[in-house]
Amino acid sequence: MNKEKFLEAIRKVNFILPMGGKGYFDERQGMIYDILILEVRKTDGEYHNFEIDRIKEVKDPVNIYS
Repeated sequence: MNKEKFLEAIRKVNFILPMGGKGYFDERQGMIYDILILEVRKTDGEYHNFEIDRIKEVKDPVNIYS
């Protein structure tokens, strides 16, 4: 396998996360993604998650100082 071609390909990947945010990789393969702030509310006797805020494009903290 060609490592450089693999890394080049993974940097082009964009995807939707299970809760609806987006995610992708930076130039060092660090994850960048949306963080959802949820609130649990009881409606009609059942508990449900409600999005109350979204922090967009959060960079993986492992790569911040390297």
